[in-house]
Amino acid sequence: MQARAQKYWAENKINEAQMIPNQKKFMITFPYPYTNGRLHMGHAFSFTKADFTARFKRLCGYNILFSQGFHCNNF
Repeated sequence: MQARAQKYWAENKINEAQMIPNQKKFMITFPYPYTNGRLHMGHAFSFTKADFTARFKRLCGYNILFSQGFHCNNF
């Protein structure tokens, strides 16, 4: 089942951004938690707001960039 889904995603480029000329653009980001700290419900609460906004804007016709990245300051 998983292999079939991954094949479908790859063939249809589900997880790739597709720039459509003249479409409204919207970028959002989220300050991901540091890797040296403990996760808590505040992280989920904050991420959920950003995720909801990105999905809502997509439904409104925006081309969304919701980039994913991580902080790591362990020296």
